[in-house]
Amino acid sequence: STRLMTGYSFNQHFNSTEDATLYQNNGQISGLYAVYSIDTAMGISASFGIHRYSNLNYLIANDFSIEKDGLTQLGRNTFQGKGGLSSAYLGGSTRIIDNLYFGASAFALFGPITSIALTEFEDSYSYNYSVNKSDYISGWGTRFGMYYNYDNFGVGAFYESIGKVKFSTETLYSSSLLADTTVKSSFRQSLPSTLGLGISYKTGKFLFASDVVMTQIGDFNYNSGAGTEFQDAMRFSFGVNRLGNPSRGADYFDRINYKAGFAYQTMYYTINNKNINDISFSFGGAFPVGAAGILDAALVFGTRGAKTDGLMLEYYGKLYVEISIGEMWFKPFRKRY
Repeated sequence: STRLMTGYSFNQHFNSTEDATLYQNNGQISGLYAVYSIDTAMGISASFGIHRYSNLNYLIANDFSIEKDGLTQLGRNTFQGKGGLSSAYLGGSTRIIDNLYFGASAFALFGPITSIALTEFEDSYSYNYSVNKSDYISGWGTRFGMYYNYDNFGVGAFYESIGKVKFSTETLYSSSLLADTTVKSSFRQSLPSTLGLGISYKTGKFLFASDVVMTQIGDFNYNSGAGTEFQDAMRFSFGVNRLGNPSRGADYFDRINYKAGFAYQTMYYTINNKNINDISFSFGGAFPVGAAGILDAALVFGTRGAKTDGLMLEYYGKLYVEISIGEMWFKPFRKRY
């Protein structure tokens, strides 16, 4: 059989500090994936696709007041960033022995990240200025995974490693007083590696699963600012899936996979030596469509940060929708003698 899948996600954020509030939202296509079964007897399959690897979207502004030589200067600092990395991958998997499977993939990373810092004054005798920085990132990495199942238990693990990626940087310094200046540079830096472990148990119509993902990012250094530091990140999640009836003759609502989950995450950065934690809850379902289609939808609600000590508190909601279709693309024929 073969499966083709694509999806879309929409994010809504409500951000608040002790002084201000802001609504932000964005949406994007999650990617395009294809999976092909090559030899079902040996468990051999291949997959390729392109998807979003990371996403950047922020807008921060603060007003200021400066007393100088008997004059009061009022203004605003604005910081904005957008962009992210995409990944194109090619992978395969096979069964090594009964109940033990191994998979591997190689992937390319590429994409732009833009950050803008703008200082504006309200008076006419001060000069506004801005720094517009654009980074184009390119590189490659590998991922290896293993999965073992025995009776109703399953356990899996993966490791992802990324070599040194190239940063091609262009920085534009602009002012209402001086001519614009552009500086170009390039450098290479290794991206963090990631390790994931998971376990599952099936009983009756219910599948319970939990996993932990750890990212070694403490030594990473990119666009860090005053009071911010990178640290190793960890994400723990737990979920339950009420498995649908696979029979096409069953009642439609009985064929739906109902899902719910919980996740706790220690973010990959600290602000003023304070950890930023993320807690979220999710629920959704996988809905059969036609003969071989599946519509997978989920809602996620969460919060991160705190509205104290100069930090920001975020409430967010996310909608994920994915559609996959499939068909038998090869059937062995019966030999006649």
